[in-house]
Amino acid sequence: YVPPDSNHIDSRISGTNGILRKGNYRKASKFLSSFGIAKSDEATFIRIRDKIPIATDQTISSPLSSECEPVSVLAKELIPILSKLDHHSSAGIDGVAPGHLKQLSDKSDENDVFILQYCSFMNDLLNGRLNDSDRELIMAIKLIPLNKSSDVNSDIRPISVSSIHYRIASKIALGKISTKANDLFGSLC
Repeated sequence: YVPPDSNHIDSRISGTNGILRKGNYRKASKFLSSFGIAKSDEATFIRIRDKIPIATDQTISSPLSSECEPVSVLAKELIPILSKLDHHSSAGIDGVAPGHLKQLSDKSDENDVFILQYCSFMNDLLNGRLNDSDRELIMAIKLIPLNKSSDVNSDIRPISVSSIHYRIASKIALGKISTKANDLFGSLC
């Protein structure tokens, strides 16, 4: 086993992600083995299939229908989310580190231009008002197969890397869903 050249790892990972998006685990197994990352055997195929369950249709859904209640985030809701970001966290695939947004929010109030613009951006993102290419860029998740051991036969586990904007939008959406669920179901949640 010879570890792959670090200069070519990104292209190999991108190739694997493209194959996995199509749901072709066996081809992903062969692709990884062709670079010495994993063996091309049934065990690797099963590990990839079990650890990286990817739907065959990875298309981003269209904007919300008129039947859905729009999601709205206010500056007073956004500032606490931004202020809790870990400034030691790495940047996502967009290159924006959580620490950058944390620093901007720590010195902001609800009337700050940055906060108001970022609220508008989050509302557009959450309500499907971004064009397809922008939405695909922000909502993309890169899966990286990680093998922590030098043994090729050890378990491969996926690491997902996403945009910080995707992570913030997810926190906002989860907060809204949790509040709505609590209102609907009360103490059952």
